[in-house]
Amino acid sequence: MMKKAAIILSAIILLTVSTAADTLHPADGTAPQISYENYPRIDGSLACVPLCEAVASRVTGCSAAQAEETLNDFLNTNPSYLALAKGERDLILAYEPAQETKEQLKEYEPLQMDPVGKDALVFIVNKDNPVKSLSQEELFGIFTGKITNWQEVGGNNIPIKAFRRPETSGSQTLLRVLLLGDAPMVEETMELV
Repeated sequence: MMKKAAIILSAIILLTVSTAADTLHPADGTAPQISYENYPRIDGSLACVPLCEAVASRVTGCSAAQAEETLNDFLNTNPSYLALAKGERDLILAYEPAQETKEQLKEYEPLQMDPVGKDALVFIVNKDNPVKSLSQEELFGIFTGKITNWQEVGGNNIPIKAFRRPETSGSQTLLRVLLLGDAPMVEETMELV
Protein backbone atom coordinates (compact mmCIF):
# COMPACT_ATOMS: atom_id res chain seq x y z
CA MET A 1 0.00 0.00 0.00
CA MET A 2 1.33 3.42 -0.94
CA LYS A 3 1.89 5.71 2.06
CA LYS A 4 -0.08 8.93 1.84
CA ALA A 5 2.31 11.78 1.22
CA ALA A 6 2.11 15.51 1.05
CA ILE A 7 4.93 17.46 -0.51
CA ILE A 8 4.95 20.90 1.04
CA LEU A 9 6.08 24.05 -0.67
CA SER A 10 6.71 26.53 2.07
CA ALA A 11 5.72 29.70 0.26
CA ILE A 12 4.02 31.12 -2.80
CA ILE A 13 5.32 29.61 -5.99
CA LEU A 14 5.03 30.74 -9.58
CA LEU A 15 6.24 28.17 -12.06
CA THR A 16 6.10 28.04 -15.79
CA VAL A 17 7.03 25.00 -17.78
CA SER A 18 8.11 25.30 -21.37
CA THR A 19 9.07 22.35 -23.51
CA ALA A 20 10.48 21.98 -26.97
CA ALA A 21 8.39 18.88 -27.64
CA ASP A 22 4.93 17.69 -26.68
CA THR A 23 6.39 14.76 -24.74
CA LEU A 24 8.94 15.01 -21.96
CA HIS A 25 11.25 12.18 -20.98
CA PRO A 26 13.31 11.60 -17.84
CA ALA A 27 16.44 13.75 -17.79
CA ASP A 28 18.74 10.74 -17.94
CA GLY A 29 17.07 9.41 -21.11
CA THR A 30 15.72 6.23 -19.48
CA ALA A 31 12.22 4.94 -20.08
CA PRO A 32 9.41 6.27 -17.89
CA GLN A 33 9.15 4.51 -14.52
CA ILE A 34 5.34 4.58 -14.12
CA SER A 35 2.79 3.97 -16.84
CA TYR A 36 0.23 6.65 -17.56
CA GLU A 37 -2.54 4.23 -16.57
CA ASN A 38 -0.93 3.56 -13.16
CA TYR A 39 0.02 7.14 -12.40
CA PRO A 40 -0.94 8.13 -8.83
CA ARG A 41 -3.87 10.44 -8.17
CA ILE A 42 -2.15 13.79 -7.59
CA ASP A 43 -3.57 17.03 -6.25
CA GLY A 44 -2.40 20.18 -4.51
CA SER A 45 -2.18 23.94 -4.66
CA LEU A 46 -3.36 25.55 -7.90
CA ALA A 47 0.00 27.32 -8.20
CA CYS A 48 1.56 23.86 -8.52
CA VAL A 49 -0.46 22.77 -11.57
CA PRO A 50 2.41 23.40 -14.04
CA LEU A 51 4.80 21.48 -11.79
CA CYS A 52 2.35 18.58 -11.43
CA GLU A 53 1.84 18.42 -15.18
CA ALA A 54 5.59 18.40 -15.80
CA VAL A 55 6.10 15.62 -13.24
CA ALA A 56 3.34 13.50 -14.81
CA SER A 57 4.82 13.92 -18.26
CA ARG A 58 8.39 13.19 -17.15
CA VAL A 59 7.53 10.18 -15.02
CA THR A 60 5.14 8.50 -17.47
CA GLY A 61 6.39 9.79 -20.82
CA CYS A 62 2.85 10.93 -21.65
CA SER A 63 2.05 13.93 -23.81
CA ALA A 64 1.50 17.38 -22.34
CA ALA A 65 -2.23 17.02 -23.10
CA GLN A 66 -2.40 13.71 -21.22
CA ALA A 67 -0.49 15.22 -18.30
CA GLU A 68 -3.05 18.02 -18.18
CA GLU A 69 -5.84 15.42 -18.07
CA THR A 70 -4.33 13.84 -14.93
CA LEU A 71 -5.27 17.06 -13.12
CA ASN A 72 -8.86 17.49 -14.35
CA ASP A 73 -10.26 17.36 -10.82
CA PHE A 74 -7.53 19.33 -9.05
CA LEU A 75 -9.03 20.69 -5.80
CA ASN A 76 -6.65 23.33 -4.35
CA THR A 77 -4.50 23.50 -1.21
CA ASN A 78 -6.77 22.70 1.73
CA PRO A 79 -9.28 20.40 0.00
CA SER A 80 -6.35 18.40 -1.43
CA TYR A 81 -5.06 17.65 2.10
CA LEU A 82 -8.47 16.32 3.09
CA ALA A 83 -8.75 14.29 -0.11
CA LEU A 84 -5.33 12.77 0.62
CA ALA A 85 -6.32 11.95 4.20
CA LYS A 86 -9.55 10.31 3.00
CA GLY A 87 -7.65 8.18 0.48
CA GLU A 88 -9.06 10.01 -2.54
CA ARG A 89 -5.56 11.11 -3.63
CA ASP A 90 -2.16 9.42 -3.45
CA LEU A 91 0.12 12.45 -3.41
CA ILE A 92 -0.24 16.21 -3.16
CA LEU A 93 2.10 19.07 -4.02
CA ALA A 94 0.86 21.91 -1.86
CA TYR A 95 1.58 24.74 0.48
CA GLU A 96 1.13 24.40 4.21
CA PRO A 97 -2.53 23.86 5.11
CA ALA A 98 -4.54 26.44 7.03
CA GLN A 99 -4.89 25.91 10.79
CA GLU A 100 -8.56 24.99 10.28
CA THR A 101 -7.50 22.21 7.90
CA LYS A 102 -4.79 21.00 10.30
CA GLU A 103 -7.50 20.60 12.94
CA GLN A 104 -9.70 18.62 10.52
CA LEU A 105 -6.75 16.37 9.62
CA LYS A 106 -6.38 15.23 13.24
CA GLU A 107 -9.21 12.72 12.76
CA TYR A 108 -7.19 10.86 10.10
CA GLU A 109 -3.92 8.94 10.28
CA PRO A 110 -0.90 11.27 10.22
CA LEU A 111 0.35 12.32 6.80
CA GLN A 112 4.00 12.17 5.81
CA MET A 113 4.87 15.76 4.92
CA ASP A 114 8.21 16.44 3.22
CA PRO A 115 9.29 20.01 2.42
CA VAL A 116 10.94 20.12 -1.01
CA GLY A 117 11.42 23.79 -1.66
CA LYS A 118 11.07 27.32 -0.50
CA ASP A 119 9.88 30.34 -2.33
CA ALA A 120 8.99 33.85 -1.29
CA LEU A 121 6.00 36.01 -0.58
CA VAL A 122 6.21 38.91 -2.98
CA PHE A 123 4.24 42.09 -2.45
CA ILE A 124 3.51 44.16 -5.53
CA VAL A 125 2.47 47.78 -5.90
CA ASN A 126 1.36 49.69 -8.95
CA LYS A 127 4.32 50.79 -11.11
CA ASP A 128 3.32 54.42 -10.64
CA ASN A 129 3.49 54.14 -6.84
CA PRO A 130 6.62 55.95 -5.56
CA VAL A 131 6.98 53.40 -2.71
CA LYS A 132 9.66 50.97 -3.89
CA SER A 133 10.04 48.83 -0.75
CA LEU A 134 8.25 48.06 2.49
CA SER A 135 9.59 46.66 5.75
CA GLN A 136 8.01 43.68 7.48
CA GLU A 137 6.65 46.05 10.11
CA GLU A 138 5.04 48.20 7.42
CA LEU A 139 3.52 45.15 5.72
CA PHE A 140 2.22 43.97 9.08
CA GLY A 141 0.64 47.40 9.59
CA ILE A 142 -0.95 47.37 6.14
CA PHE A 143 -2.48 43.91 6.45
CA THR A 144 -3.73 44.52 10.00
CA GLY A 145 -5.24 47.91 9.15
CA LYS A 146 -2.86 50.00 11.26
CA ILE A 147 -1.43 51.63 8.11
CA THR A 148 -4.18 52.74 5.74
CA ASN A 149 -2.60 55.43 3.56
CA TRP A 150 0.47 55.32 1.28
CA GLN A 151 1.61 58.62 2.79
CA GLU A 152 2.34 56.72 6.05
CA VAL A 153 5.07 54.73 4.26
CA GLY A 154 6.56 57.47 2.08
CA GLY A 155 4.04 57.52 -0.76
CA ASN A 156 1.28 59.80 -1.97
CA ASN A 157 -1.81 60.68 0.06
CA ILE A 158 -3.88 57.76 -1.29
CA PRO A 159 -5.73 55.05 0.66
CA ILE A 160 -4.12 51.60 0.62
CA LYS A 161 -6.14 48.67 -0.70
CA ALA A 162 -4.53 45.49 0.62
CA PHE A 163 -5.66 42.69 -1.64
CA ARG A 164 -5.82 39.27 -0.01
CA ARG A 165 -6.64 35.67 -0.69
CA PRO A 166 -9.36 33.63 1.04
CA GLU A 167 -8.41 32.56 4.57
CA THR A 168 -7.96 28.91 3.57
CA SER A 169 -5.74 29.52 0.54
CA GLY A 170 -2.14 28.37 0.73
CA SER A 171 -0.76 31.86 0.15
CA GLN A 172 -3.00 33.34 2.86
CA THR A 173 -1.86 30.62 5.27
CA LEU A 174 1.73 31.51 4.47
CA LEU A 175 1.05 35.22 5.01
CA ARG A 176 -0.16 34.28 8.49
CA VAL A 177 2.80 31.99 9.21
CA LEU A 178 5.52 34.35 7.97
CA LEU A 179 4.11 37.77 8.77
CA LEU A 180 0.88 38.07 10.70
CA GLY A 181 0.59 35.20 13.15
CA ASP A 182 -2.78 35.41 14.89
CA ALA A 183 -3.11 39.18 14.40
CA PRO A 184 -6.52 40.13 13.03
CA MET A 185 -6.38 41.16 9.41
CA VAL A 186 -7.94 44.22 7.84
CA GLU A 187 -11.59 43.48 7.13
CA GLU A 188 -12.07 41.97 3.71
CA THR A 189 -14.62 42.86 1.07
CA MET A 190 -15.35 40.79 -2.00
CA GLU A 191 -13.40 43.22 -4.20
CA LEU A 192 -10.30 42.79 -2.01
CA VAL A 193 -10.32 38.99 -1.84
